[in-house]
Amino acid sequence: MSKERYLNTKFWDDNYIVDLDPIEKLLFIYFLTNPLTNIIGIYEITIRRIAFDTGIDQDMVLKILDRFERDNKIKYSQGYIVIKNFTKHQKNNPKINTGIALLIQEIPKELIDWVNIDYDRLSKATNYSNSNSNSNSNIKKERKEKKETPPPSKSKSKKKKISSKTIDEIILYLNQKAGKEYKLTTPKTRKMIQARLKEGFTVDNFKSVIDKKTKQWKGVISKDGRSMETYLRPETLFDTKFESYLNEPEEIDQEWMKYVK
Repeated sequence: MSKERYLNTKFWDDNYIVDLDPIEKLLFIYFLTNPLTNIIGIYEITIRRIAFDTGIDQDMVLKILDRFERDNKIKYSQGYIVIKNFTKHQKNNPKINTGIALLIQEIPKELIDWVNIDYDRLSKATNYSNSNSNSNSNIKKERKEKKETPPPSKSKSKKKKISSKTIDEIILYLNQKAGKEYKLTTPKTRKMIQARLKEGFTVDNFKSVIDKKTKQWKGVISKDGRSMETYLRPETLFDTKFESYLNEPEEIDQEWMKYVK
């Protein structure tokens, strides 16, 4: 069934929207109205899909998302678009509120906390309220219990599937920070990232390594005339030395500085 999304005509008079450039306005509207949106304003989507649908370059999409996040409007995290205060613009009725309550249980808690859900309105959600308790506490309790309940034991445990969106996010972050254009589809790059993820490293670990080595190597020339920036590549950052890079101190080692100009 198709969904309908409406923009209030006051959208164009909003002080924040007025100050956006045309590309930013297009992207903002896209996040509000694309086919993957829902009534809670938190939904999974890839940067590649956003770029394809809007015709905006992927790097530009990331730059605009960075601005939206700094302005506390929209952010991209864990493969999700998260729109601040989105539920406040939804109709306040039992059917909508029940849908919001159901979605809350399916989305990472940290994203729910950021989006600023109006829990008071959920007292109208017939499946999530009762006469002797507050709707807010009931929903939070159910979410906590769901999170803490251990999965049923199985004789054969399934390996955790690594999302393609997670790998995309890491490659795009490297391109953004290091000024590179590595393709999302290169098998060797994806295989290295997948290997580290299977070892238990997180997206934040990858971003930490990228940040550290970009700070150390970008624009640096070694004494023998080599550009250290050439080492800001997947085969250097994400291969066997990944863990050692991750555990390096934030400050550049002075001993290492002897080898560069």
